[in-house]
Amino acid sequence: MNQWRKDDKVIDERLREAERVGVQGLVSEAIRRAVHGTEKGVYYKGAKVDTELQYSDGLLQTLLKAKIPEFAKDAEGSNVHLNVNIANVMPRATNYDEWLSMKQATLAPPPEALPAPDPQVVDAEFAEIEPLFGGISL
Repeated sequence: MNQWRKDDKVIDERLREAERVGVQGLVSEAIRRAVHGTEKGVYYKGAKVDTELQYSDGLLQTLLKAKIPEFAKDAEGSNVHLNVNIANVMPRATNYDEWLSMKQATLAPPPEALPAPDPQVVDAEFAEIEPLFGGISL
């Protein structure tokens, strides 16, 4: 693969662009999981009774270390161990009614209430990647 990239600059440029697009997707998903969380089921005696948002603190730490060097090193340059917990910065309810209103305010709408994706927009996302490999048979 490396030799192929060295021999053909067009292939090298297309592969670099494909890597850039792929990395953007990975970073977007990491941010979503770290900041916005993912819904996990809450079960009682084997039955699903609720859902809760879980955040990925490890992803948040990794993103902070990658984007802000101060989070990864102290003044002498040695590694610093961070413990970032996004749940500690989220608002806390003081009673059940307050918790319930906060939960209802953050619930996603049911799928039928969401607009269907625009096929042209979806096609445009894939059209961005396709020309990068147009005419190349891997």
